[in-house]
Amino acid sequence: MRHKLILSLLLCCIASALAQEQNVSGTIKGPDGTIAKVSVREIDNNHRVLNHTTSDRNGLFTFHVRDAARHSLQFYAPGYRTFTHKML
Repeated sequence: MRHKLILSLLLCCIASALAQEQNVSGTIKGPDGTIAKVSVREIDNNHRVLNHTTSDRNGLFTFHVRDAARHSLQFYAPGYRTFTHKML
């Protein structure tokens, strides 16, 4: 079950991206609870990393998104499938 989606989290973590720039925060959760040390990246359409943070021991993360209307968030943790979410 660990290799299923890392993120039932996205429903919990991303407020609708209404502004060009904003802070994004959330809690990374898996089937067994929160997940620490998840790499959270803002990527552009060419898959270049523009911003990066890591979830803390409670699965919490927060960072400033440069262009929510045009970029995606990518979540990676060892043992889980990488998940990419296009912000709208």
